[in-house]
Amino acid sequence: MSIGIIGAANVAHVFARHLLKAKIEVTLSNSRGPDSLASPVAELGAGAIASSEVSSFRWNDGSERSSPPKTMYCALRRVAKLLA
Repeated sequence: MSIGIIGAANVAHVFARHLLKAKIEVTLSNSRGPDSLASPVAELGAGAIASSEVSSFRWNDGSERSSPPKTMYCALRRVAKLLA
């Protein structure tokens, strides 16, 4: 499972850490581009990558759409189990 997060402020980093602990890959993006995220992505470690905003929402078929609610629900349940 992989989750793209648009916006890379403190809340996004905390959320990304929890997703990575739950074995969910994370793509961080912001309006300044992937180069500006090199340090945060390195800090998060394996499973985290930086990308442009648009490519965070590109799927395998090339279409652009937001993450399906079921994907987010499953990801959040996995994180909640780790925090319990």
